[in-house]
Amino acid sequence: MKVINKTIDELKELNSKATPVSMLAMDSGLFEKLLASLHGKVNHYLQERESNYRSDEIVILGDQLLCKVVEHHVLNNVPATQVAADIFNETVQLILKIINLDFNINSSKYDKAHLISISLRALKACGITPPLHTKERTWEYPGHEGKKVDEEALRYAANNTVEFTRFVYEVASKNAYVPDPLHSAPHSQMFSLFARLYSLAFPSGIPIPGH
Repeated sequence: MKVINKTIDELKELNSKATPVSMLAMDSGLFEKLLASLHGKVNHYLQERESNYRSDEIVILGDQLLCKVVEHHVLNNVPATQVAADIFNETVQLILKIINLDFNINSSKYDKAHLISISLRALKACGITPPLHTKERTWEYPGHEGKKVDEEALRYAANNTVEFTRFVYEVASKNAYVPDPLHSAPHSQMFSLFARLYSLAFPSGIPIPGH
């Protein structure tokens, strides 16, 4: 069996065992064992992998399990041990490395993609539809009709007037389609997963006593 198929099966099994009920019954030692198992399987895959677009399944399954762990600790107000937090963060780093190797996405590429995305959103929030983009839908309620305000994008435009003005000029001068990399194929899902995983690792997504 290929390493990718074996790892997918193993991660599916780990995910099936890590239910909200089963995690309530785990003590700190069992949680460390769960995370160590995830870390070991992802690390083994990383060492033995061949370049393969199906790594997206590895990333998705790893992300699912890590999010389950975070949700358990946060919702149940259960602090993790430092050992568990360290294994958690190292596992996130391994998955981020897979994303970088197979999808060419890292923090620099994400920041660039996010900048383009929020600039396009700011244009639309100002009532300007970029070339070949769909005009924003309107929402209505009694006595009022208008566009839903994208406050984050408008805040970006207000705080970065030079960069935003330059972007508007470039879009207008080229009069060409500028895709939103965070919401268009082929890697929109990977950008989303990268952002979530990165936020889980810096700082650790699971609560640690004294932090």
